[in-house]
Amino acid sequence: MIAPTTRLSWPDAYRIVSSPDAPIAALSNLVARPEDLEALLEIEAMTNPVARLAREGIANVPREERVLGAGAALIMTPFVLPAVSRFSDGSYGVFYAGDELRTAGEERAYHLTERLKESHESEIVLRAEGYAYKVGIDCMLHDVRRSATPAPPPEIYDLDSYDAAQRQGRLLRDEGSHGLLYESVRRPRFECAGIFRPKCIGNPRPAGVVYFDWDGAKVTVVGA
Repeated sequence: MIAPTTRLSWPDAYRIVSSPDAPIAALSNLVARPEDLEALLEIEAMTNPVARLAREGIANVPREERVLGAGAALIMTPFVLPAVSRFSDGSYGVFYAGDELRTAGEERAYHLTERLKESHESEIVLRAEGYAYKVGIDCMLHDVRRSATPAPPPEIYDLDSYDAAQRQGRLLRDEGSHGLLYESVRRPRFECAGIFRPKCIGNPRPAGVVYFDWDGAKVTVVGA
């Protein structure tokens, strides 16, 4: 099933990352052409193992879709370093953002909880910082909110399994989708966007620091 489309215009969508510093310096350079970015990645890959991964990942982002210049690292990193997520099996990148800072915070708190449960850090980390950013999103997205007509498969909102959502994401991306508008799984009644095309995103700005407290079983958001 191909979902209906809707225009999403969020001047202030929120994303929270673990560090204000780009993991790949080349993405922060003010380059004028996509091929210049590739050349910088080649150079950085000689000494930075993360840049080596990005050098491979950028091949999956068409040149005309790449974002360059100030703030590009925030936008491009999820695409050149793809990871397994709700709407991706890890073979392509997705940029996730929430409609409010709290929405982005609750989503990140869930993922931090899962990560800490699986690691030895769960015994020592009591508070973590997250760096919030605002971005503008303006593009046509596939609407997979429960209120959409036709309604999406309910399995894409499974609390624990990403299987159905990843199939949906792959189907839509293969059909040329720019991304999805969906309901936040961790903050009901609020919304998130999962973007497949970097050019849909612009105007990144710092939006402060958010703190996450770990009690040994769950991460909660502080100050969002």
